[in-house]
Amino acid sequence: MCAFVKKGTRRGAFSWGWVSAGALASAMSLAGKYDFIPAMLWVCAIAWHFRQRPGRAAGRILGFLWMCFLFFEVGIGFQNETLRASFEWLFTENRDLIARDRHWVYNPLLYLIAIAVGTSLPVFVFFVKGCGREWRRGLSAYFSGSAALFWLFVFVAMEGLVLWNLDAPFVRRANIFMPFVALMAAAGLDEMRSPKKRKAAIWATILYTYALTAVSQFNFIKDPRYAARDYLFEKIPAGTTIYYDPYARMKNTPPGTDAYDQADFVVLHESGYRRYWKSFTTPFGVPDCCEEVYHCASEKICLWTQEILKGSPKYELVARYAPLEVFPERLLYKGLFGTYETFMGEVRIYRKK
Repeated sequence: MCAFVKKGTRRGAFSWGWVSAGALASAMSLAGKYDFIPAMLWVCAIAWHFRQRPGRAAGRILGFLWMCFLFFEVGIGFQNETLRASFEWLFTENRDLIARDRHWVYNPLLYLIAIAVGTSLPVFVFFVKGCGREWRRGLSAYFSGSAALFWLFVFVAMEGLVLWNLDAPFVRRANIFMPFVALMAAAGLDEMRSPKKRKAAIWATILYTYALTAVSQFNFIKDPRYAARDYLFEKIPAGTTIYYDPYARMKNTPPGTDAYDQADFVVLHESGYRRYWKSFTTPFGVPDCCEEVYHCASEKICLWTQEILKGSPKYELVARYAPLEVFPERLLYKGLFGTYETFMGEVRIYRKK
């Protein structure tokens, strides 16, 4: 879609080469994410472009649909029954997972935050600036017959509506907006009239974003679970019972027990305990067990975890290992929802008194 915007709707934009590329991309989206929106918008864009020549429009649309179907079947290996079962499972996993939530209120704000924190503040600032400029140009171009930006905005709006409808938001779902964010951020940078200031802003944005990415990669290399494992081997006597939540256990850790409420030590990982606490999925407050919890293991485990996190007199926090966070957007996110890279989140070790 972004390549289509670059090409625009000039002569040749809907040649068979471009239609084939659109069919391939749409088929990949349908097979990989069950997302029909790109295919639907390509059909609409072709129909609009050839609105004065209905015969050519029909031919291009039929050709597009045939190629899309062919690429789709090849992509899934003609395993339609497996695909149907997978779709039904994913549909169940993404609808009404949380019995009581406010996703209609929270989701738009949450995904804007995810974009800002995931890309960096400078990119987000220029993204907002670029959206303002290109939205005005897009509407004007639409009514004058050059509708590339219009269709891009429609695509983003429709994908946003889908995410708005889901009651379990995750930062990874904002990835679909990243090419659009990059394109609009570039447009925002282009708004700067002074070539020197524009060049300085570009380099500052690149270096800032690179540094943010480097810190993120450092956290993957220095997974907090490594330090937690070392602590368990060095500080905890042999024969001590340890309970690990499903995300805290890793290779070569000391043996554990399933009796979570009887263990001498409890090891909690943020990927596990955050669902019972304030998080991106359950924002702006501690959720009720289990009506407001995503994939709640049980009400008993939920209440037990919340009791520990609130500072239960039965448990003492003896060690805490957290990823490195130095950038303001990541620190703000951590204060609101926890660690941005959830699977690299904090590890907490508690001793039962």
